[in-house]
Amino acid sequence: MWRVVGQAPSGISIALMTCDGGEEVHRLTSNDPELLAFIGTRSSSEL
Repeated sequence: MWRVVGQAPSGISIALMTCDGGEEVHRLTSNDPELLAFIGTRSSSEL
């Protein structure tokens, strides 16, 4: 699971969570255009 924890024109920060969403295990920061397009307006991997 993942959750957006910060988003700006310069990039995005995403928290990678345990399968049950209970604990952050890693944080990713990127400005990769493909990742930004994949995330779009979503705030998490949950529907």
